[in-house]
Amino acid sequence: MAVPLQDLLKRLPRPLDPAESSRAETLLDDAAQEVADTLEDHGVDPADWMTEPRQARRATRVVRAMVAQAILIGDALNTTSIATGTGPYSDSVTWDARIAPLTLWGEAELTADMLHYLGVHTNGPRGRFPTVPMWPGGGLPWRR
Repeated sequence: MAVPLQDLLKRLPRPLDPAESSRAETLLDDAAQEVADTLEDHGVDPADWMTEPRQARRATRVVRAMVAQAILIGDALNTTSIATGTGPYSDSVTWDARIAPLTLWGEAELTADMLHYLGVHTNGPRGRFPTVPMWPGGGLPWRR
């Protein structure tokens, strides 16, 4: 799934400078690969999944949202307030690390809401669990 840069630029609230445009192209490729990898992780073949037009449109929207968030927020990730004073020159910035994971600083992030929008649910049990043992005596007492 390739999302052209022009498709993203039409939807952004401001034009991008050349450095941002170059970064956006790279992030579009990264985001598309992240979506495909996540689908594979959940046992879905991305090529088959994308043949349905509705799913292809949703994947394109998610890729655009991932890149727009990374480009437009940029250095202001996790910033909750910025204050500037003119008197004796005071500047203040407050960050909250709980807003977004710092491991993805500057990257396109695939959020849980985006996964849900794609139809990939991650809230079920993971791993292998042992089978539930039988009730002692060969079954439930009221079924004997």
